[in-house]
Amino acid sequence: QLHVGLTQSSITAKPIGRTRCGATIYPAFDKASYLANASTRSDYSFDGDLFGGEVHLDHVTVTHEKSSQVKGKVELRALKLGPVIMASRPTTEDETAATQSRIEGELSGDITVDKLDMDDLPHAAVRLSPTKLVATRGGQTLALMTQGATIGVESDRLSFPPLVFQLRSPNGLQGTCTVNGSVSTLFRDPVLALTAELAPIDLGVLVGVVPTLERSMGTIKGSLSAKGKLGALEVDGKLQVRGAEFAVHGWPSDVTDMNVDVLVDSNEARIVDGAAKFAGGTLRLTGSAPIKGSSLGAASASLIARGVHLSPAAGITASVD
Repeated sequence: QLHVGLTQSSITAKPIGRTRCGATIYPAFDKASYLANASTRSDYSFDGDLFGGEVHLDHVTVTHEKSSQVKGKVELRALKLGPVIMASRPTTEDETAATQSRIEGELSGDITVDKLDMDDLPHAAVRLSPTKLVATRGGQTLALMTQGATIGVESDRLSFPPLVFQLRSPNGLQGTCTVNGSVSTLFRDPVLALTAELAPIDLGVLVGVVPTLERSMGTIKGSLSAKGKLGALEVDGKLQVRGAEFAVHGWPSDVTDMNVDVLVDSNEARIVDGAAKFAGGTLRLTGSAPIKGSSLGAASASLIARGVHLSPAAGITASVD
């Protein structure tokens, strides 16, 4: 249910005469003068609900001048993200790929439009105060945990306070990530300054998630920053595993004292140092994988074992380098 109001400004042209029945006669339409006139000619107001009540308009006004200007408030009530995202996808995208990467979820919150001139977007002033955001893709879930935050667009700049998200995988692994930053020259040539911090995750949650894993301990944490223009982003990230131990059913020994450092840049992800103890000896791991878009390419790795002692059968021992 949507209520629409229309206010038309009075005609500024001077009458040039009257008809035989007394009606006013105005000059012929002057297109050049019409296009050059920047004064208000009409105001539209919208109140009501759209999309089954998922979007509520609270006196949203559209002033038609030389360009359209929008003001008002919009309330999102569990707006479904799937149809919105699908509608924004290019029509030429492969349908199978689109289905596999389909994002579902919902968004609730308030949008306040203080100023939005469609011909002057750099001077727009818009605020979003989300109360709920949940997105899922392929069984993975992202949920906004921060309450009372305001994401704002003003003076050609997008800014937001630290936002905490909970990440969950289908197998039960979960953690939290804090995102912070801004985007300047948003409507011209966007420049990003974003950071993300993955809080330490207890690797003990892997027991029951990874088959044959009987014991697990240690932590994993990471960080990522993206700075610069979209076409030339400088990406800098790291992932650290500290104090990890794993007991796997059927293995001759536990893996202990595992520490791994992974560095990420715009081109590749690299295991710069991976060390652990296994069967009385040591293991060293290095490797890399190219980054292609949002996915990793074919990886290569090197594993070096020193002083590993094995007992393949009763009465038989071996030392491996």
